[in-house]
Amino acid sequence: MDSQTDHGSSERWADRRRNGSDRLSQARAFLRKYRRYLPIVLPGLFVFIFFVALALFSLPTPYYPGSSQVFDQGGAFYAQLGTEIFQPVDLAEIPQSFISAVISAEDDRFYEHAGIDLRALIRALWYDVRNRSLGQGGSTITMQVAKNLYLPFDKTIVRKLTEMFYALKLERVYSKNEILEMYLNRVFFGHGTYGVGAAAHFYFGKKPAQLTLSESALLAGILPGPEIYSPYRNMEDATRRRNLILNRMVELEQITPEAADQAKKESIKLAGMKVPNRPAPYFMDYIYQEIVARFPDGETWLQQGGLKIYTTLDPQAQQAAEFALKTGYKTKQWKENGVTQPQGAIVALAPESGAIKAMVGGLNYQETQFNRITSAKRQPGSAFKPFVYGTALENGLTAATLMSIEPKSYQNGSGIYTPTDSHEFDSEMLTAREALACSSNVVAVELGYRLGPESVASFAARLGITAELEPNLSLPLGTSELTPLELAAAYAALANGGGKVQPFCVTRIETIEGKVLAEQKPKREQVLDARIAYIVTDMLRDVIKGNGTAGHLNGRPGRPAAGKTGTSQNNKDAWFVGYTPNLVGLVYLGPDRGQKGLPAGAGALAAPVWATFMEKALVGVPPVDFTKPAGLVERAICDVTSLLATAVCPNHAEYFVAGTDPTVFCRVHRELHITICRKSGLPAGASCKDTEVRIFDAEHRPTGQCRRCSAWDNFWKWLTGKSDTKSDSGSGAGGGTGGGTGGGANDRDNQSQIGDDGPTGNDQSKERQQSPLRKLFSP
Repeated sequence: MDSQTDHGSSERWADRRRNGSDRLSQARAFLRKYRRYLPIVLPGLFVFIFFVALALFSLPTPYYPGSSQVFDQGGAFYAQLGTEIFQPVDLAEIPQSFISAVISAEDDRFYEHAGIDLRALIRALWYDVRNRSLGQGGSTITMQVAKNLYLPFDKTIVRKLTEMFYALKLERVYSKNEILEMYLNRVFFGHGTYGVGAAAHFYFGKKPAQLTLSESALLAGILPGPEIYSPYRNMEDATRRRNLILNRMVELEQITPEAADQAKKESIKLAGMKVPNRPAPYFMDYIYQEIVARFPDGETWLQQGGLKIYTTLDPQAQQAAEFALKTGYKTKQWKENGVTQPQGAIVALAPESGAIKAMVGGLNYQETQFNRITSAKRQPGSAFKPFVYGTALENGLTAATLMSIEPKSYQNGSGIYTPTDSHEFDSEMLTAREALACSSNVVAVELGYRLGPESVASFAARLGITAELEPNLSLPLGTSELTPLELAAAYAALANGGGKVQPFCVTRIETIEGKVLAEQKPKREQVLDARIAYIVTDMLRDVIKGNGTAGHLNGRPGRPAAGKTGTSQNNKDAWFVGYTPNLVGLVYLGPDRGQKGLPAGAGALAAPVWATFMEKALVGVPPVDFTKPAGLVERAICDVTSLLATAVCPNHAEYFVAGTDPTVFCRVHRELHITICRKSGLPAGASCKDTEVRIFDAEHRPTGQCRRCSAWDNFWKWLTGKSDTKSDSGSGAGGGTGGGTGGGANDRDNQSQIGDDGPTGNDQSKERQQSPLRKLFSP
């Protein structure tokens, strides 16, 4: 029974295979018979479906541009980016010269095609294939209307096909003149201006009907790139573009060569751009520039408007920067070309990420829109020195290394270069820590000379300096120009433990409906040993206390902080770059041009502005200390010799990368144990009964011997008639040596610490020399 069942099943499977094979054979035979008709049938079927869809589907709801919204770091609305200017006009109000100029520039076959120009599309497709891009759209005016109305934010192959479909639909629904009117009223002319009506008023203070041929061609020339061809931003490029369009109009026989020549000679008189009054204006400008620079479709998005832009802006820090610059910068001012001088600027970054928290690019945005934080290249002066010391620490220097401050001369090309310090020091030697805090030029140049200027430039570049640095002997003194933003970014690497960050201001961009167009993540790369970064930071903490160049801050801003002053030659520029573990703040002060300098240096001018800014920016933020990385050792160092301190050395604590700390104890401050008479305070004699043992260093040992107790003892013996044949010159109480030498009891060196052959106190000046070092800084 089972065998019969299996046999039946096998027959059924065989029948199915035969039937399937027969159907496949029939299909193949059909295709072979009619395959010559397929090239006609398939495209015809596609065209049929396409036109059915074109007839049945209606156009979607048009997109209307609006001002973009800017949100702060917490997601709260902060401001509008750009002001939408829209003044619709009828086509009859637009001069023919303007219409001809736009058609010549954008779509010279507008009245000939049905919405799609196949010739232009093939040309653009060939360009994109060769360059592997989507840069050439081949768009007609109708396609641009379709994109602006229905597809403002996409730039893909699918969007291009959809745009073509909508263009054909527009041509079926509207006339050519109606489409042209829609285009001329919706196209973006830059500066938040949409349409010819708004553009004519914004650029020339006219109505469209009053535009000249020259003005019409200039406005038409703006359309491909308002950021590039705006006459307010670049008159030279705008004029060149105008002339190209006039030439094209001559080629198309829309104007005569004589009319074109006359238009080219016409001077361009702009109405003058009104400066918008908005919060954080320099920051808003930078947002616009960054979106255009960092995102491939950024300019298109901004032209369409209606964006939600989420940023890194901290309103409290921004307000603090504006307040500090306005109230803390007190110096004599003057005007140059209507702009207040000297100028000032502040920028603040989160050191861990590079997020820009505040930006003020000038004293008055209404006077000047030039952003000194991002665009001004200035000499940083001594604010560059931390990079010199960082390079030296990587090559064996320590914060305790002793350096001579005696001026030296260096061969510099065909001349001699002799750096000097602007103030005198009490000693002929300074530790690296002291030299950085006091901003010694002599030491900085000497370090740069030993290291090689190329090494210093390379170190600065690793941390984020993007400017081209001139590798010469004066580089350590900050003679190469750079922007404040890149300097702040490089200091962020010191503040965060050696991580290079890239400053950024936009975290996310969305459409008004919430569709995410782009996101920006922080970028950090570890480029410096965290121990080196910590030691540089610890050295910079001395700048704002004691004898440092900003020591007068006297504890401000009231939390752990580090920083450096910088003053360029002739007080032309004054800087202070400082940081806490959670914020880097940079203050720049100086005139835009000319030889007239500031009345004082950075310590007096820039440092107080920085302190005020940091105090207000960090209100409500708990103070935290810099995190000490593993691999550091702390040693007590003699203030005089920079060697390990003995029990009697004046000393301070110093950090070292493990293995670079000194191993030799100070030989100047020798430990002496002397028995002292409590009554006289001098080394005890044989007659002294009330004594104690005190510790002294060799330089400050007491001299002489107590005579008071000996005199009273002799008088008592005479009075009582007693005599003593023993001399007082023998051993005194507690084993001290008698006589005027003041040997005292137990006069000895601390053998366990310094050995037997240490020098006396008179050798102190000889001992203040370099401690044992390695690599470039060996003795």
